Amino acid sequence: MSRTSQLCTVCGQGTAMIMGLDLEGKKQHFCRDCYGKTFFGNIGGTGEFPQGKIDPADEGELRFALVTDRKRNVIVFEFGKSVKWFALDKAAATALGTAILERARELDDIH
Repeated sequence: MSRTSQLCTVCGQGTAMIMGLDLEGKKQHFCRDCYGKTFFGNIGGTGEFPQGKIDPADEGELRFALVTDRKRNVIVFEFGKSVKWFALDKAAATALGTAILERARELDDIH
């Protein structure tokens, strides 16, 4: 994959610098503008407690984005708010681990 030839799959115009999954789980290449429009309104705390409150400090469910920033050659976690800690059940931890490995492989693919 070439850094200069990949266009944003959302707008088709901006040079894609971030690779990630859209809100339906499909792989997308985002320019910085489309990334912000796609995720910043949809990440952060939801106020829900889908598995109950874990402890008194639990602030509830947290939606976040995990993306590959091709320009900086890093994987970025976008939480949309300050986060002191988060907990995952086994299935979510496995899915996150898989997603991190996939993003790491994407970094290998861009060089």
